[in-house]
Amino acid sequence: MSEIEPVQETVVEPAVETTSPPSARAGRGAALVGARIVSGTVGLAVAAVAILGATFISLPGIQSTAPSVDVIPVPTAQLRVCAGGVLRLGDESGQDATNATAIGRPVVEFRSTGDVDTADLAQSDSPESSSRAAPTVLSAAPGEADPNAAVLLAGSQSQLVNSGDFVGFATAECTGAATDSWLVGGSAEVGRTTLITLANPTEVVSEVTLEIFGADGAIAAPGASGIVVQPQSQRVLSLASFAPGLASPVIHVTATGGAVVANLQQSVVRGLTTGGVDIVGATAAPAKSQVIPGLTVLGSEDLESSLAQDGNEDLATSLRVYVPGDDAIDEGSVGATVNIVSSDGVGTGASFTADVEIGRVTEVPVEGLLDGTYTVTVSSSVPIVAGLRASTVAPAQGLLPATSDFAWLGATTRLGGDTLLTVADGPQPVLHLSNPGASTITVDVAELDGTSSTVTVSARSSATTPVNPGSAYRLSGFSALYAAVSFAAPGQLGGYGVQPPALSSSAVTIFP
Repeated sequence: MSEIEPVQETVVEPAVETTSPPSARAGRGAALVGARIVSGTVGLAVAAVAILGATFISLPGIQSTAPSVDVIPVPTAQLRVCAGGVLRLGDESGQDATNATAIGRPVVEFRSTGDVDTADLAQSDSPESSSRAAPTVLSAAPGEADPNAAVLLAGSQSQLVNSGDFVGFATAECTGAATDSWLVGGSAEVGRTTLITLANPTEVVSEVTLEIFGADGAIAAPGASGIVVQPQSQRVLSLASFAPGLASPVIHVTATGGAVVANLQQSVVRGLTTGGVDIVGATAAPAKSQVIPGLTVLGSEDLESSLAQDGNEDLATSLRVYVPGDDAIDEGSVGATVNIVSSDGVGTGASFTADVEIGRVTEVPVEGLLDGTYTVTVSSSVPIVAGLRASTVAPAQGLLPATSDFAWLGATTRLGGDTLLTVADGPQPVLHLSNPGASTITVDVAELDGTSSTVTVSARSSATTPVNPGSAYRLSGFSALYAAVSFAAPGQLGGYGVQPPALSSSAVTIFP
């Protein structure tokens, strides 16, 4: 612990008023004697002169600097929580549908500039969590040589699922716990199952409230408040238990006590055909502009053919937007401007405006995109939250049936400097970089224990570069950037945004 050195108080002595010379004092005495004899007009003139003279008199003044001390908080370990394995309600036979059971175990990749400890959460609503599906907690302690030096930590996970009705690729970034987060994604329609997972990596009990919104506004959901998540544990809740049949949910998660990591897990079955799985992380907090890099369109012609079939409507690319509103603006609608820019120079972008109702979730179709990668920006005059659903289709080959998969992409948080990211194990990973500034930037992309490269990103544009699965990269050379990692192959789709590093401890000035 560093010593606390009080700052010495500085006091400026008051200025001393200048005394008048003897002749001035004599003059004032003569004037006062004469005032008893002459008329009131002369008295008024003397008063005016006195007021004018007071304007130029130096008044006493005191100036000081308040005593203060600079205190540097004790650095704490950086924490990241990975979502855990894909879950289903019930077992493989469909029994015990009130409990969530694991389907395999994800592959977790992590890297840090310091030492990393890993541990699985001890308890979960999933009875198999301790061995197969428990969220993994990554912890990087401050360095012993310089405890105040920033420690970078990043992690990600992926899972290729092929078990009964669950077929697809799911990936997510390991994120820090929060007391306020937004989840945009999922559905509780027929054939669509969405689970809400709440992981508490802290040593404090957390009490969570879920505010659920849909196309008709807020959902009155009994049991959505006062949800207790014990320390070092996870809760698994079915969206359908709060809002049966809800097609377009947006969920606001708030926690008191311990902070939590909230995720959605969605699976789709269309009749007898599997439709994919995904893990949906938190999207960026409400803001007037939201940036979603990493949209990948693959097999657009096959996708269009599949959309013509009944029940496949949610294969379409769709932007989900919600306007929280406030006490001043809680009804009506606002315009949202959607700009879609090609990241690789192959696809064709688009730009349009959509009306979004305040307090209600709006689904905005995104149509006509050719194969390629894109960055989507949504802007409004009021704060919004947003997420994007994309799909891909693998046509039938011989005895193999056609398969499809989907991915929810959340808006990302702006990066302000050196950032560490890990690339999950998955098909054909691509790093997407979006430059919000008015000048061209050159981003250094350095693979840890590997080669380095640079990526030039023009003003208000995006660029991509292939990356290696299971590798870690350090991004630098910029002051403002949005980034995401995508994965795509026929019948497999996934992606996640790159989050900024946690804030390091800095000095706090305390005034007594």
